[in-house]
Amino acid sequence: MAYDHDLADRVRAVLPDGEAVSERQMFGGLTFMLGGHMLCGVVKDALVVRLGPEGADRALEQPHVRPMDFTGRPMKGMVFIDPAGLHGEALRQWIDAAAGYVRCLPPERAASRAGSGDPADGMRAAGRRRPPRLRAAAPPRLRASAPPRLRASGKLRHAGTTGRVPRGSE
Repeated sequence: MAYDHDLADRVRAVLPDGEAVSERQMFGGLTFMLGGHMLCGVVKDALVVRLGPEGADRALEQPHVRPMDFTGRPMKGMVFIDPAGLHGEALRQWIDAAAGYVRCLPPERAASRAGSGDPADGMRAAGRRRPPRLRAAAPPRLRASAPPRLRASGKLRHAGTTGRVPRGSE
């Protein structure tokens, strides 16, 4: 994974105390999640912070801040801060600003994120049963001994046929 491990350690040191923060690999780097929401992350040598649309617009007016355009299209509410903008107390201030925004978001539903990735996990947590699985009928097998032109034409349908084409089907 290509991210600055030293910056990740510095971020861990200034994360909010007393709150459950988890780490997850995302965006080709490392992200820190607070209450199930992305708080911040490290991608290559830059810090990513989630500030919300208005907070991100204000942050873009400051030096060393650029839009998060990971896919070539800016992501609303998120910005990159280059290493030159992370000296001294600046890193702590960015993390605190992101935590202030993320704390205002509604809590994530744990059932939809946890588990094996099976969509039914969320259904089970909600007390609903998975709908029965419908099986498609298997296509009929063709006899391997039938002439290739009959197999290709689709006129020979079942393994029990003799290889003859029934009358009226041509």
